[in-house]
Amino acid sequence: MSYYTGQEGYGRFTPADRKLFYRYSRGSFEETKAWLRKAIRRKLIPVTKVPRYSEIINELGPKLNAFIKSTR
Repeated sequence: MSYYTGQEGYGRFTPADRKLFYRYSRGSFEETKAWLRKAIRRKLIPVTKVPRYSEIINELGPKLNAFIKSTR
């Protein structure tokens, strides 16, 4: 199975370097979740959009963790 790591993942040639990048990606994902919660609390995002964003977050988190685990 092939995985796309995005442009930021290019140039990481060693397995250790890629694994570190994936862990940084998880940190960025957690930061995104925190900003999304703040935006919802501050009513910057329409209430009608919140369920969809929550669905995406709930789907992506486990997928990212599974991908990181698969690279060990």
